[in-house]
Amino acid sequence: STEWGFDHGAWSVLNQMYPNADIPVLQLSINQKLSPFAEAELISQLQFLRNHGMLFIGSGNIIHNLGLVNWHDPRPYDWALVFDAQVKDLLEKRDLQSLANYHTLGKPAQYSIPTDEHYRPMLAALALVSGAQASGGDLVLDKFPKERITDMAALQNGAKLFVNYCLNCHAAAFMRF
Repeated sequence: STEWGFDHGAWSVLNQMYPNADIPVLQLSINQKLSPFAEAELISQLQFLRNHGMLFIGSGNIIHNLGLVNWHDPRPYDWALVFDAQVKDLLEKRDLQSLANYHTLGKPAQYSIPTDEHYRPMLAALALVSGAQASGGDLVLDKFPKERITDMAALQNGAKLFVNYCLNCHAAAFMRF
């Protein structure tokens, strides 16, 4: 529907990058009828568009289990650290097959990805990177700067965006306080 608008995963990122909304945007939807790997393989066929000035952004979360968040203790769970390291290793290896078959990666993956709608955008982005590498492109994965974890202004902005735009999908009733 043209009346639906963009998902919060698209416009909450884009409004920070392009506050004037002066670029054309095409949002791709997740196809739950396809396996994560099949969907990523399909998306990889769009890689040629990068050579025509198309910017692809995959926004989501590696670990997205709001039902297990402890809002009174900022320390990450051990399973989250394990899965984050596992994903980092697989990303650096460009191992799309293993990442797409996350359900075989053990309990940390199961806790981290109770539903995969926030995880699949990473697979799509990796499929586009892998395609570029296969065609001789030289792409580097960015890493989150650890010093930003204490950047209160950035954290407050993220919290504001989450509360204002994401709570409609991620109802507070499903969060642990």
